[in-house]
Amino acid sequence: MRVTATICWGLSVLAAGLAVPPPASAFEGAPLWETAPEVNGDGWRALGPFFQDLPAPGGPYREEAVARPFFTAFQGAPDDYQSRGWEVLWPLAFGRRQGDGAYQWVTPFLHSRLDPLDSASRERWWLLPIWFSGRDSGGQPYWAVFPIGGTIGDWLGFDHVTFWMFPIYVATDKNGVTSTCWLWPIFGQAQGANQVDKRRVFPFYGRTQDARQKRTYVLWPFWNQVEQFPSPRTGRRGDGWMLFPVCGGQHQYDKEGKETGHSWTVLWPFFSGGESETMRYFRCPWPFYRTASEESRFGKETALHVWPFYGATQSPVRETHYAAWPLVHWWRAPEGNREREYTGVMPVFWKETVREKGQPVAWHHQVWPLWRFEHESETARLRVLALWPASGPAVIYRTWAPLWTLYSWDFRAGTAYHDLLWGMAQYHHDAERTRKCALFPIFNYRVAPDGYEWQLLTGLVGWGRQAGQRTGRALWFIHWGGPAAPVAAKRL
Repeated sequence: MRVTATICWGLSVLAAGLAVPPPASAFEGAPLWETAPEVNGDGWRALGPFFQDLPAPGGPYREEAVARPFFTAFQGAPDDYQSRGWEVLWPLAFGRRQGDGAYQWVTPFLHSRLDPLDSASRERWWLLPIWFSGRDSGGQPYWAVFPIGGTIGDWLGFDHVTFWMFPIYVATDKNGVTSTCWLWPIFGQAQGANQVDKRRVFPFYGRTQDARQKRTYVLWPFWNQVEQFPSPRTGRRGDGWMLFPVCGGQHQYDKEGKETGHSWTVLWPFFSGGESETMRYFRCPWPFYRTASEESRFGKETALHVWPFYGATQSPVRETHYAAWPLVHWWRAPEGNREREYTGVMPVFWKETVREKGQPVAWHHQVWPLWRFEHESETARLRVLALWPASGPAVIYRTWAPLWTLYSWDFRAGTAYHDLLWGMAQYHHDAERTRKCALFPIFNYRVAPDGYEWQLLTGLVGWGRQAGQRTGRALWFIHWGGPAAPVAAKRL
């Protein structure tokens, strides 16, 4: 009984030290508990990667985790299209807010609102695939219960979709074209803008006509034909047919009726070819051997594929290559005044390099599953391990990657921080000659221009000097000496 009481007393003292850090300095007990980690300068983390509230190094982005991956939240801009959000066991549930818009997804429930300050803004309350309600982009309310009936606004590219006892009756409208279907997809018709006129009794017969062309099928997909009407601008026209999958052909003519191009296929999609004034291609048999060339406003683009051994598509602005598909890929493409290059040997290795005026300004690479390295401007980051084989999305590195990141190294504007096993071993140095070294739970040591401090057993005993005055620590939470404690930094 006496031994049990002694153990309980010791644990309570340690818990008090972890829960009540001394007011004059941060508490350093990672991976169990740490306040104001050096690389972040504000916040806390506990139990390794599972609990934290930290700002990102060198930026306004802040990240919070509660029992990761069960809940994570962020404020700031972790990637190009998110500003604030949260995740619960992503991808099962998550929410995002960017500018005035917001949406939430809790499988299978979706809620989104284009502008929370506008009562007439487009809004969705969907319980997929059963309940649909909200306001469309025109501010009109709608509702639907699948498959009984109702109307859904702004869905799958349609302005509205109305149905009753699906598939008995379905009606849609899109860009001025309205359609009606009975026993979808068997009986259907549509009329509207651009002289659209459609009829079908699927799969026996169907006809689609607009201002540009007329398409007809009989016993789909076996017989198809198309007639392209003369262009009002150039007078060019065309026609084509296909007896699927046996053979097919297509022809283009100028305004005088002279043939300007043609294409053919036999046993589609294995054998096909074609040529015109600006294009030529040949596939024999697809997908194993393919060639193509085309003139565009950027210049001549060529392609050669001997699949799966080698393939390349080249133009003055873009190049893509592969070898031993899908294992090896490399490409380059412009991005504004920059150029991005990529090389990958899936899933083991990939590297991206961003160049400006021929000089590299950023590069990322990963050796899966060992490490991931990122370098941009004056910042760099190394992560070990790297179990996610691709470069994104950002939610992976926010919600899941910290669980398997055993070692990290951050370098930003002259400050470097090494972290092993979620803070068990740390080393930090910066341009202001501040140094920190810690090995939990044995010792931690910090030296700065205004003093130094030694701690044993995360603060069981400690000594140092700050601003010319001696300091001391005992029993984790008893602290004395040094100047008056500064006001706590305001959270971001």
